[in-house]
Amino acid sequence: MEKEIRAVAYARVNSKEQADKELSIPAQLEAIRNYCKQKGWKLMHEYIDAGKSAKTDERPEFQRMVAMAKRQNRNFDTIIVHKVDRFSRNRDDHVIYKSLLKKLGVSVHSVTEQTDPETPHGFLMEGIMEVISEFYNMNLKTETMKGMRENAKRGFHNGGYASYGYRLSKVTESSGNTKTILVPGPDDEVGTVKRIFHNYVYDGYGYKKIASLLNEERIPSPSGEQWSYSSIHSMLHNEAYIGNKVWNKHDYSAGKTKKSEDEWIRLENTHIALVSQEVFNLVPVRSKTRIKNSNFFEAANTPYVLRGLFKCPFCGSNMVSGQSGGCGQNRNIRRYYICGLYQRKGKSVCKFKSFNKELIENCVINILLREFTMFSLKDVLQEEIIRFASELTKEQRYKLNTIEKEIEMVNLKLSMLNDSQDEIMKITNSKKYIEEYNTQLNELILRKQVYVNEIETNEIDIEVVEIIRNKLIYFINNIKTESPDKQNLMLKEFVSTINYNIANNTITIKVVFCNPNSREICLFSKTIVAVLK
Repeated sequence: MEKEIRAVAYARVNSKEQADKELSIPAQLEAIRNYCKQKGWKLMHEYIDAGKSAKTDERPEFQRMVAMAKRQNRNFDTIIVHKVDRFSRNRDDHVIYKSLLKKLGVSVHSVTEQTDPETPHGFLMEGIMEVISEFYNMNLKTETMKGMRENAKRGFHNGGYASYGYRLSKVTESSGNTKTILVPGPDDEVGTVKRIFHNYVYDGYGYKKIASLLNEERIPSPSGEQWSYSSIHSMLHNEAYIGNKVWNKHDYSAGKTKKSEDEWIRLENTHIALVSQEVFNLVPVRSKTRIKNSNFFEAANTPYVLRGLFKCPFCGSNMVSGQSGGCGQNRNIRRYYICGLYQRKGKSVCKFKSFNKELIENCVINILLREFTMFSLKDVLQEEIIRFASELTKEQRYKLNTIEKEIEMVNLKLSMLNDSQDEIMKITNSKKYIEEYNTQLNELILRKQVYVNEIETNEIDIEVVEIIRNKLIYFINNIKTESPDKQNLMLKEFVSTINYNIANNTITIKVVFCNPNSREICLFSKTIVAVLK
């Protein structure tokens, strides 16, 4: 008997706009389901990345699908996509992942671009389609940038929100096309913009003080919420206020990174300025003066080990670095953690509470060393993971059991109908009833497979447990001797959050052990509570 081909679907759109077109998720899935039906393949699962670009491989469901393909007990033999560019628009990623999947025994098929990659002709055609997809992506970017530059040269807005103090206004060209321009906003907003620049340049106020004053006077920020250190900083360095348009400042191909200034596109005098060039030019001058006279220390040489993990006990924001101790070479610097929201927006949004840096860091590390020593003992971690997985999949196992009973009942009804063919043929619509039961059965089988996949995802892999145990041993032996930067990374490997309870002076540490092959899969988590000493 010929082996049944098991398939999974992968569907993706990179914007909400596409969701309304022929590339919508439902349209892709319908085409894939029909393709599997025509081939006689069994569709086991559907992986969907909505609002994700194929320029990179940083797509949650895509990575989950690849991680599942690596498992020995995977439940599929092939991946079906609507088009090649749904899988990837980056040729390097396409080749790497197709090669990896091929080694694992998993093939990739396109519904609309059907080729056989095992033949010379199919291999050539697939390569051509990959290159065309990447060319389309690169050419679209070039043409879009050219259009944006020309649009801005004519004084038109290229999209996005208007900066605080401005509004978007529609104008109609002689050709009948409607365009958007920037115009000054309400007088109170324009006045606030001018005040912020005056406070910084002539009054000598810092970002935090300006934000605190505006919050105390209940003047709405650009977002309608509280003013912050960063919102004041962004405004003071925004060339829109001197009539310039600047874009192409960031690269989004792999997250968000700032480009070098020579790559920026800058066009001057495209709209009405709210601040003079003279005042704007004084901002960096004042910034240098404030830094020179401040008591800042070089943060890069003394990074804070708990950064990104330690939360404010009042508002839940990240605790950030703080220091005091005067100026000069002989200053006695005292370093501590302070609420980031308080630091940015002042006392109007959060209370002041500081923690001695050395005290809190040593306390957290010592607590983890005690706990991790227990977890590193043979079989202890494995038993904890088994217990956690059992609890985690309790609901799935219950639903799986319910669906299996429903499948058993539908199969029983179909068996009764098939055993009574002579009698059934005399009943009107009997054929319709059989088709409906078969449809119901197929839907139940698909739902069953979803729960089976979720339960299998939480199955214990002894090799994975051993990898985590070795990492714990490395942590125990090295956490106190590594550099602060490395210590921070080692903590983030296992810790999700650190909280402080003021009422009983306790530290709460949320520890999470993830699958090293797929960080999205949590194998075990525990909350550790200890007194701050």
